[in-house]
Amino acid sequence: MKDAEAQLQTAQANVNLLEQKLKDRYSKPEVAKVEAQKSGAQAAYQAAQEILSKSNIRAPFDGVVYSMPVRAGTYVNAGDLLLQEADLRTVRVRAYVDEPDVGRLVPQQVVEVTWDALPGRVWRGSLVSIPASVKLYGTRNVGE
Repeated sequence: MKDAEAQLQTAQANVNLLEQKLKDRYSKPEVAKVEAQKSGAQAAYQAAQEILSKSNIRAPFDGVVYSMPVRAGTYVNAGDLLLQEADLRTVRVRAYVDEPDVGRLVPQQVVEVTWDALPGRVWRGSLVSIPASVKLYGTRNVGE
């Protein structure tokens, strides 16, 4: 045990000696200059982080981005459109119903919506409103 303790003390003395030699290697003005550069770089880094944190833009709700007219690195001004986002948890569909079929619509009627662009995908929902009037749409009379 005493041998191990002596070896530890010798090793610590060697470490202290090497640390002292390292300190004496550079003059105090050189060390002060490097420390000042480090402090300046630290301040610049913190300032950049502060600016970056203020430029972080958050959406008011979770959703899917469907349009982003600006790209990384583009300069923008207050009020510029950066992206368009949709909350797809609830989707509204505006459908045109032929005049003869309008009479068969009932509030809260269950509906299924399909879309040719996504074959096999079916959205289920309910009818929110019934058309109050019929209008000409192309060559057909429809309720909207």
